[in-house]
Amino acid sequence: MKRLFLILSFSFFCIPLYAQTIYTHGARISADSITYDVSIFYDLYFELINIENELYNQDLKDLNGQPVSPFDYIGGEMDMLSFKKACTETFTPEELYDLKDKKTRIQLYLTKSNQGELLEVVFQVFHYQNPTVLNVPPEKFATFEKNLKQYVRWATITEDEKNLQFMHETLRVPFDALAPKMLIDKNPDAEMLPDSLQVYE
Repeated sequence: MKRLFLILSFSFFCIPLYAQTIYTHGARISADSITYDVSIFYDLYFELINIENELYNQDLKDLNGQPVSPFDYIGGEMDMLSFKKACTETFTPEELYDLKDKKTRIQLYLTKSNQGELLEVVFQVFHYQNPTVLNVPPEKFATFEKNLKQYVRWATITEDEKNLQFMHETLRVPFDALAPKMLIDKNPDAEMLPDSLQVYE
């Protein structure tokens, strides 16, 4: 059973060894009605930016349009179960296991409204440690973005945040916390570990 499991998970990422990845610097790729600009950074990670994103690279401003330092406000807490649902609606248990087993790092740069609605997503996919992520089809990232926007909410919104036009947050997808729990007890509604989600204001 374990052998079959590993074979199935490996097939998710496997393509011919010398096949050329579509994630090349300066490329523009479309999948499931989303178009991404691709950037490669020092052969460490590639970045996917939805061409409709407008806020991800803008500085923070208050409701009057005045600049605000990202260090001058306290952010609210993400609803952990909503984030987990977005992940498990995107990746199968086998895929999560494979990503965890290969120590995959996918970082999300998020822009949210002052009401806790996710507006924009930027993917930073670190392939230097796990080159097989270069083979993940863009459709998977498009699905992930749609699920994140559909499900992810913030459990609390602070007064500081209510006075901003929008906010930025960066977090790492915790495959190490997602995969084992699902494979051990098959309970997709189990709470994630409190320290499994790394958020950087």
